[in-house]
Amino acid sequence: MNALLIEDNPLVRLGLLRMLGGIDGFGQVICVDLLELVQLRGQLNDIAMVLLGMPPEPARARRMLEAVRTVLPTQYLLLLVDGAPPPLLPPDLARGICTWLPKRTSLGAIEAAIRLVLSDDDRWHGASAPNPTVRLQALAPPRGRIDLPRDEARMLKLTPRQYEVLVLLSHGYPLKTVGRLLNISIATVKRHVALVYQRLQVSSKSEAIHAARQRGARLQGGSSRRGAAGA
Repeated sequence: MNALLIEDNPLVRLGLLRMLGGIDGFGQVICVDLLELVQLRGQLNDIAMVLLGMPPEPARARRMLEAVRTVLPTQYLLLLVDGAPPPLLPPDLARGICTWLPKRTSLGAIEAAIRLVLSDDDRWHGASAPNPTVRLQALAPPRGRIDLPRDEARMLKLTPRQYEVLVLLSHGYPLKTVGRLLNISIATVKRHVALVYQRLQVSSKSEAIHAARQRGARLQGGSSRRGAAGA
C-alpha cells in the first residue's frame, strides 16, 4: 500500500516525504500537485492514506478537498491545516478523515498519528459523519496535540503500564529501579516484562527495545515519574 502527499510548501513537503519514507507500512510515497492528481484519476489504486496540506483560505481548502474526494473517494485522509480549519463538512467530504493537525505540528507527532492509524485500522475504518454535517474540530486530537506515550502504547498493543516499563528499560534502568520508580514490586515488573516480550514477540530486553523502535516508537516521556499509581 502506498501514501499520497499533496503539499504546496516545498520545505514542508520535503520533511513529510522523508518522514513518510521511513514508515514501513508504505511501499511507495507519491507526491503530486492538485492538477497532477486530477490527471491521474483511475490510476491510483493502492493508496492507503492521503496527507493533504490545506491552504489557509477556507474556500480554496474546501475546493481542494472536493477535488481529492472526486479522485480518491474512499482513502483515509490526514489533513494538515494552515490556519483555521473549515468548521463544517458534509458527510461525503468528511468520510475517511482520520484527524487534522496544524502544519506547525512536529514531524514526530504527525508520524505517530499515521502509525496509530496503520496499527489500529478498525478504529478509523469507515469513519464518516452520521449527521448532515460534521464539525472538523471534533476530529482533532484532544487539546490539539498527539499524546505520544498513550498512542505509542496503543500502536505497540501494550497497556500504559507495560509501555512505562518498556520506556524505563530502554533508558537503562534495572528491574529493581523500575519497580521503585513505578511503585510496584519486582515480581510485578517481571510480569509486565514477560507480557511485553510476548506482545512484541521477542525474548530479551534489547530485542524488545529494537522491535518497538522498528515500529516507530520513540520510547520517550511520561514514564519515569516517581510515586506512580500501582499496576
